[in-house]
Amino acid sequence: MLKVWDIPTIIYHWVQGTLFIGLAFSGFGFFGSEVLHERFGVILAILILWRIGWGFIGSDTSQFKNFAPSINKLRDYVKGNEKQYVGHNPLGGLMVLLMLTLLFSQALTGIALSELIDSKAIFERQTIKFLKNVHEMNALALIVVSCIHILAILLYQLNGKPLLMAMITGYKKSKETAILLYFASIRKAFALLAICTIAMMFILKLMS
Repeated sequence: MLKVWDIPTIIYHWVQGTLFIGLAFSGFGFFGSEVLHERFGVILAILILWRIGWGFIGSDTSQFKNFAPSINKLRDYVKGNEKQYVGHNPLGGLMVLLMLTLLFSQALTGIALSELIDSKAIFERQTIKFLKNVHEMNALALIVVSCIHILAILLYQLNGKPLLMAMITGYKKSKETAILLYFASIRKAFALLAICTIAMMFILKLMS
């Protein structure tokens, strides 16, 4: 067994997934209120800022520089010329980048449209209408991408690659157990989370 995921990445993954479900159900009016939806959105925005920061200063398998594959690597992987990938495979890395982009866009547009800031004083009417359209279309795109993500995990599971368990334990089966990976400290991760939380609260206060 080889350790591939650090604790901050695992925490982010599951909290983000839980928040997304809460946001989807409250946003479409299945349960909760607009206030609850806004609070979920702020927490998600903080979480995404944390993940973005961790993508630059975090552990090897969490860093964005390892997520965007070259055209040749992507082509080889799609053709089936697969090798052992310690962290995300080329398609998995691109999926993470896409989901983070969509989630960040969703959080920003949601906050811009919420009562947490004085949007009418900051944006023109046409801009608010544009942000609302982006927020609604983005929500549907996120649901589609999430379904593809879940389907891909199930397919890998059927092919003997338990990615789900790896994201729970942090370990996965690997023939190359001698690989040396850098794992950033948990203290650094939670210091970054505190900074992201303070920054978000300051921005909301400034724009309210």
